[in-house]
Amino acid sequence: MKKTTVSLTCVAILLILLVCCLHTTAYTYDFSYNPGDSTAKVADPKVKQGLVKRMVSLLHFKANAERRQKQRVLALLDSLAIKDSLKVNTERLKTLIDSVSEKQDRYHNEVLLLIDSLGKIATAAREEAAQKSPPAPPAPAEPEKAEEVVTDSSTSTDADVADALNALLPAISGQTEAAKKEEKQKRESLSILRKLVNNDSAIVQHQDPHSVKYYLYSFNKQTDFYAFYNGMAPFSWRNFPFHMFNWWVYDALLLNGSTGNFKSLAAWDSSAVMLDSARKAGCNIQFTVLQDNATSVTSFLRSTQAQHTLANNIQYLLAQQKINGVNIDFRILNATDRDYFSTFISFLSRAIKVNDSSLQVTVTLNSANPVEAYDITALNAASDRFYISDSTWLTYYLNQKVPASKFVYTIPVSAGSMEPIDIISGQFEMVKENKLGGAGIRYSGDNFNYNTAWDAMLFKLTTLDSVLIKDSATAPLTLFQSLYRRLVLYNYILSNPCEECFQDLQNDSLSSATLVQYTRELGIDSIVHARNKIASKKAKTPAELKKLLITEVEYVTKELTQVLLVITILFGMLTLATAIFFILKLKNEGSDWKYKKITARVLTGLSIVLSLFLFAYVFTNDKIPLFSSSVESKERYQSVHQNADGVYYKENFYCYPDNNCANMSLYSLWGVILLGILLGVIIARFLILPLLRRSYIP
Repeated sequence: MKKTTVSLTCVAILLILLVCCLHTTAYTYDFSYNPGDSTAKVADPKVKQGLVKRMVSLLHFKANAERRQKQRVLALLDSLAIKDSLKVNTERLKTLIDSVSEKQDRYHNEVLLLIDSLGKIATAAREEAAQKSPPAPPAPAEPEKAEEVVTDSSTSTDADVADALNALLPAISGQTEAAKKEEKQKRESLSILRKLVNNDSAIVQHQDPHSVKYYLYSFNKQTDFYAFYNGMAPFSWRNFPFHMFNWWVYDALLLNGSTGNFKSLAAWDSSAVMLDSARKAGCNIQFTVLQDNATSVTSFLRSTQAQHTLANNIQYLLAQQKINGVNIDFRILNATDRDYFSTFISFLSRAIKVNDSSLQVTVTLNSANPVEAYDITALNAASDRFYISDSTWLTYYLNQKVPASKFVYTIPVSAGSMEPIDIISGQFEMVKENKLGGAGIRYSGDNFNYNTAWDAMLFKLTTLDSVLIKDSATAPLTLFQSLYRRLVLYNYILSNPCEECFQDLQNDSLSSATLVQYTRELGIDSIVHARNKIASKKAKTPAELKKLLITEVEYVTKELTQVLLVITILFGMLTLATAIFFILKLKNEGSDWKYKKITARVLTGLSIVLSLFLFAYVFTNDKIPLFSSSVESKERYQSVHQNADGVYYKENFYCYPDNNCANMSLYSLWGVILLGILLGVIIARFLILPLLRRSYIP
């Protein structure tokens, strides 16, 4: 009985503890504190508890601990005065939000006012057009319509703003897409044109998801190209593409207006080597006679003696350097000198062309008011070309009954300054649209500004012509031609196991161009390109893409490995069948079989051939370590990158064998094996067998 009471007591205590645990786990407490509530919380009134409830509450260990922790946290917050700080920060945030909302409302109202103004302007324009147009005939009567709700046009809603933005966004988006397309076309064209700068033609590879085609490119200039060289600021001209220009203008020999002699030749007398290089490249050459002082110009134009002296000096320089013409550049020309200048140009043209009519006299039109400074009609009769650099007067010049082909538009460019590239591109576009006789860059050089202007000139004033080179898609091969080309590629791979690509091969007897042409004719380049395209879409990192990429050499090597595997299996089956046949014949007929020796020799030959093909298969199979000679560096695709669109690769057309690769051909290894077999046969025949026969007792 006592044990039972104790047991019941224990069970009761356990039940009480279980209820306490369930109570503490079922009810959780929220210790979060609301910063917005800065008022002090009123303490709950205490309620008297009975003795039993107090004893039970003492068993709520977890609940009591959490309650005491909550009280400590609240006391700490009260002591630190965080409530007041949170209240202040809350007020600051409210003030900031109100100010932002106010600014947003103000901007919204400004947009509405702008839309209202545009609507009023459009309404006024329609009313003005209606007043000017004749009255329309009365319209036929229409059935009455339901009364429409008329809104005040002086106010706009959010819907009006949305409609205006929706109307503007497509136009902006279309302009952006057109600009991106033009920029892409410009990059592609300039890439080809730069290759053509140093060559008359270039072969360019065009790839799509299914094929690789090769085009032979050449270019045509839509007008003459002029390069102006600043003799007072020379640059390294030895790599300059003279052959791209029609005229090389040496700027400038300074004129002494009083005497007609030159004040400075601007290193003209020491430029023979440069002029000879330009002449050999096909450039016509002329020099500029410059005078930038209005008083000196007036004095010169009124002095017949000075004009004759200048004409004699020009004739001497033309004959000395075999120059093709002269350019007259008087920077400031007064209206009172207009007729004198025309008379001088007419005299100079007759004096220069008296012995050689092919020489040219050109005039630079510089004046801010050409209507007063130049008699274009008189100058047209004596001048071969006009250099202009102000597009605002182009329409005036073209309306003076002067052919557009006589005008050459020059772009001022220096190392320190030039106009924005958009304006320069537009000026070259203007040259093309008006069919002017030429375009020039003043001055040529090796600086960034010149290169930028030169790119714009190439892109705007040249056209590209392309001819498709025969490839696998347009010229199918016969079975014999296809087999021959594959055997040539197989042979080269077996002879040069360390090569990574067929382009720019080093120290080979077979030309790289032949191998590349064979890969094109067999369509291997198209297959490799298609596989690499798929790999670039699957790969997520440059390292992963580099593992997936294959070269033409890898593709041909894997194809060769499959061919060798099939041949090895066929010879293995044939050798096995011959061996079984040989054993059965020996078993049935023994030494009486008359084809015993012939079959044994055939079996030996098949075994040797099988061994050679098996070794060749092991040699080309990159899955077999220790024996394989495959290259893993993949130098052809060293340029593997990653951008926002994913990973991509660029081909390296200069492949060199790996220095760590033993470039021993398969034929050399075969020779070593056969030599070892031969030595083994000789040793067995003449050394081992005689020793065995000595101890042989019949």
